Amino acid sequence: MASISRTHTKAGKTTFQVRWRPAGTRDSKARAKTFPTLAAAKKFAATLELQPGKGSEGRMTFAQYREQWLASQFAQTEATGSGQRGLSPSTVAAYRLASAHLLPTLGDMKLGDITNADCRNAIQHVARCKSPATVRLTRACARKMFGDLVARGTYQTNPMPTSAEFRTSGPQRQKLKCPTPDQVMAMAQQATNMPDRALVLIAASTGARRSELAGLRWCDLDLGEQPHMHIRRTVTLQYDAEGKPYVAVQNVGKTDSSLRAFPLSEPEAAILRSLHDEMVAAARRNRADWSPNAYVWPRAFTAQHEPQNPKSMTRRLARMRDAAGISPDVSPMHGLRHASATQMLGRVPTAILAKRLGHSSPAITMSIYTHPDETHMAAAADAAGAAWGQALAGLLGGAHTGQQKGQTRTQTRTPAAEPGGNVVPLRKANGS
Repeated sequence: MASISRTHTKAGKTTFQVRWRPAGTRDSKARAKTFPTLAAAKKFAATLELQPGKGSEGRMTFAQYREQWLASQFAQTEATGSGQRGLSPSTVAAYRLASAHLLPTLGDMKLGDITNADCRNAIQHVARCKSPATVRLTRACARKMFGDLVARGTYQTNPMPTSAEFRTSGPQRQKLKCPTPDQVMAMAQQATNMPDRALVLIAASTGARRSELAGLRWCDLDLGEQPHMHIRRTVTLQYDAEGKPYVAVQNVGKTDSSLRAFPLSEPEAAILRSLHDEMVAAARRNRADWSPNAYVWPRAFTAQHEPQNPKSMTRRLARMRDAAGISPDVSPMHGLRHASATQMLGRVPTAILAKRLGHSSPAITMSIYTHPDETHMAAAADAAGAAWGQALAGLLGGAHTGQQKGQTRTQTRTPAAEPGGNVVPLRKANGS
C-alpha cells in the first residue's frame, strides 16, 4: 500500500513524497518518489495500488487463474463438507457460471496487466446483457478471486470495484414480491394433481424452504391428534468438479436453526392426510414400493423413494402462476415463504415466527421476510387508536373548550365609538 507524506526542500518549497514496497517480488526494499503537487502524487500512488506484481501469477491469464481458483474452492468444499466452513458446493457452482461472463473481456488478459478500469469495463459489459442478480453475483465472485491474489501479494489492492463504487452505474437490488392469499388460492386451483395443489398450500401455510419440502419424508410427519412437522434434511441441486448438476440429500440445514419441529394446524394435517392416501394408492396402482421413508413430493409416482430436483418445484409453480394470470414479478416458490411470514405478522410473537421459519435471528424475519400491506397498516392504526384514543379524546375536548372560550371573548369585544357616533375599526394584531 502506497503512502503519501508532505516534505520540504532546502529552499522551503513544499513537495509530496510517495513511498511504497513492490508487491509480488523478493525485493522488500521501500521505494520513494517526490512530486511537486498532491494531485500528481495521488495519481502515481493510484497506479501503484492498481498494478499487480510481476511474479509467476502475474504472467498467468485470467482464464487460467479462474480454472485454478475454482478447482481449489471445490477441493476445499469437499474437505470441509457442505454446511461447514467455507463455500457450499452450490455456491462454487454459481461462481463457475458467474465468472464465465468475464471471459470475453478478461479471459485472455494476463493478471499483471488487469487494472481497475479493465474490471469496470468487464462488469459494465455483463450489465448490458445480463440480469441485475447475475451482475451482482459476477462482481462478488470476481472480488473474491482477486482478493485471494491480494492476500498472496500479487496485487496491492483489489482491482475489482466494490458494490459502493459500482452502485452509481450498476443495477439495484429489487425487493421480492410475494403472492397475496387470493393469488395463492388461484395458483392452487390451477394445479392438475393433488401433489402440486398440496405443495402450494403447505408451502404458503408453513413457510418451509423449497429444499426442506423436497427433503420431507412421510416419517417426518406426525398426522395424529397433535400433528407435527419435523425438518430433518434438505435436498439441493449441487455440482461436481466439472460443473455437472446432481441432486444431493443432506442431513444439514441452511442454518443451525433450520433443523426444527413445529405443530401443524388441522387444515394442514387434513391436506397432508389426503395426499398420503393418494400417494399410497398411486404406488399400488403402479406396483411400486412404498414405505414411510418415501418422499412426500418424490421425483415420480413410480419412484417415491427418490427425491426430485428442487428446481422442478419452482418450474411447476411458475406454470400455475402464469395460468392463474398472476404477474411474472411474483416469486412462485420462495414468495410463498415470504407470504407465510407476512400473514403471520402481528398474530404471533416475532421470536416464535422466526423459530417456525427456521431463521437464525428474528431480525432477518422482520427486515426481509415480512411485507406489510394495507391490512397491516389499518390494524396498526386501530392499535394506535386503542392505545391513545382516550388521551387524544381528552386533548380534543380541551381544544373544543378553548375554542368556545375564544369565541366568547371575541363576541364580547365591540368596536370603539368616536364622539359623534362614528365607529372606529379595531386594529389587527400586526398593527395594520
